Amino acid sequence: MNNQQNQQNQQNVNSYEALDKLGKEIVVLKLSGLSYQSIVEYLEKIGEKRENQTVREWFINGGKYYEAYEFMKAKRHEEIEPEFKAIEGQIKEGAIDAIGVVRDQVKRGNLKAAMYLLKLAGFEVEQIKNISDESEEMKLLKEIIERNEQRSSTTHQIIQN
Repeated sequence: MNNQQNQQNQQNVNSYEALDKLGKEIVVLKLSGLSYQSIVEYLEKIGEKRENQTVREWFINGGKYYEAYEFMKAKRHEEIEPEFKAIEGQIKEGAIDAIGVVRDQVKRGNLKAAMYLLKLAGFEVEQIKNISDESEEMKLLKEIIERNEQRSSTTHQIIQN
């Protein structure tokens, strides 16, 4: 008895299953991202002529397919959410690896990598020159900037002469 009641409640909640074949197709088309006009054109091809406004009204709150559309959208979201969480974890791992690579490049004196890392942190070259921190890393960074400026200045003088 209790099992029958649960099944009935589930059917009431799952308004998509209550739809006929065409209704299910229309909801799936909307879920796949088709515009109302594209749905109208599809309906015309299968001999079901409808106006654009009619199709729009089907999906507004209280419309013919609104509940089924919302139900399936939520269901799809529930199914896809674990995949997104896995992808999010992979992206974070990749970002950590990328930061490690940039840090290694900075330690090797790669000015582009250093400047990229600093720009990500919101710093500009002039701000860095004026930082009073005398840690080994800051000394190295200031030295890299100074060497690069000297190279640029020498290159500029050679071009002018």
